[in-house]
Amino acid sequence: IEKPVRYALLLVQTDISGIEELYSHESAFEECKNWICMKLPNVTKIIIGSTSEAAKIASFPHSALLSNILCSKLYNRNVLETDIYDLSNNKTTFIF
Repeated sequence: IEKPVRYALLLVQTDISGIEELYSHESAFEECKNWICMKLPNVTKIIIGSTSEAAKIASFPHSALLSNILCSKLYNRNVLETDIYDLSNNKTTFIF
């Protein structure tokens, strides 16, 4: 099954100012590299095992995360921006 990869910027606060740390999986950082350079050039990137795990961990006011938008509801995070990937046709493949 191929599914589009669509990352969102999630955070505890409601604006991008004051973000010092950005949590996510290594592949999300790679797939959103240009966006991060433009919008959050000075943040510290913290690599986590998965984007959903990042949603659990990034709970400080100065932290944000790249994850699936569904994690915003699961972990009570605000959605600041959506579709923040560099390639619009980015897909992942699931094999069952």
